[in-house]
Amino acid sequence: MLELQDQLTAKGLQTPTETISQLMAFPLDALICLGGCTASFVSPKGLIVTNYHCAYGSIQHNSSAENHLIEKGFLANTIEGELLTVPGSRVYVAESFDEVTAQINADLATDFGPLERYQAIEAK
Repeated sequence: MLELQDQLTAKGLQTPTETISQLMAFPLDALICLGGCTASFVSPKGLIVTNYHCAYGSIQHNSSAENHLIEKGFLANTIEGELLTVPGSRVYVAESFDEVTAQINADLATDFGPLERYQAIEAK
């Protein structure tokens, strides 16, 4: 990453490049999983941003014939004006990472074909 520092800075990146690859430091510690999509916390109170197609179910849930949010868009000017997600939505936040490559590769036979290798890894 350091070799890209000048290019990234020229494009407007203000985050030090040495932090980009540290999984438990900003900004990567703010990445979350929302319905199979990535999202990011953008406030200390839990406000999340993601692409609209990732939150489409919640957009649909909050829309009506008179208030079609896909067509009109939505902006909350206060935290009280924020809309809730569709009931049952889940946000998954990584709390830690473990290096497991050596454990996974430890007993793999060297003569496995691609399918056998895949199946052995999936079984672990």
